[in-house]
Amino acid sequence: MTDAKKAYILALLSVLFWSTVATFFKLTLKYISPYEMLLYAASFASVINGLIIIIKRKRVVFKGKVMVLGILNPFLYYILLFEAYNRLLAQQALCINYLWPVVLVLIEAVFGEEKLTMSGIIGLILGFLGVIFIATKGHFNILFVNDEKGVILALLSTIVWALYWHINKNIKMDAEVKLFQGFLFAIPLLFLVLFIRGIHMPDIRGLLGSLYIGMFEMGITFFLWLSALQLAENVQGIAQLIYLSPFLSLLFISVFLKERLYGGTFIGLLLILLGVYLSKRK
Repeated sequence: MTDAKKAYILALLSVLFWSTVATFFKLTLKYISPYEMLLYAASFASVINGLIIIIKRKRVVFKGKVMVLGILNPFLYYILLFEAYNRLLAQQALCINYLWPVVLVLIEAVFGEEKLTMSGIIGLILGFLGVIFIATKGHFNILFVNDEKGVILALLSTIVWALYWHINKNIKMDAEVKLFQGFLFAIPLLFLVLFIRGIHMPDIRGLLGSLYIGMFEMGITFFLWLSALQLAENVQGIAQLIYLSPFLSLLFISVFLKERLYGGTFIGLLLILLGVYLSKRK
């Protein structure tokens, strides 16, 4: 099998795994709190990521500035995201989260790294219109938002995720080691938060769901995706496969969570993806 074929197989596996996690977020949150889910998932992910680094014989050099990344991701980003999933329909939290590349373009414009072009401005407008469609289930009336705080949390998660990638690209370090260190820095913070809030004996179903999330949202899938990009002859072609993920996710949400998919969700998602395309267009 050629490297190009291996790259597509690994990329498609990554897309498939990432497409299941929104469903698992919602299922797992039935049994444990967002903070507990994050602590267990991040702990599982750290073990997996550490084993992969050992197998690959990566050299680990600890850098203090990676602590900032750990605070942003997984600590702050997933707290906001899981709280949003806890409040909103899975389809709403999922689709709003895809706004982050548009937010990243805005952040880079603010910091003077990229100029905000006309297509970027149109992309921003379309992206936020998409959020309104999703939040109101297509009614385009703010009175139809089922949980305003949930929508705000989902939007804040996109800002944190965009900030994470903005800072991440300026820290020259092996990507896999950087991710591993970020998680190691975040776990003590999560323990502290849970100690203050009160730690309970976890439900086994919540624990198993967290294990799945740690493996396929935060852990092994990231390494599969990186391997796919490293093997790819056409990196752009591989990267575009990620846009299959939201539609597969909606399919899983419909089948396994029995959520009725609203027309506004699809319109909003298409507006957000079009906004992402325009905002990234040079």
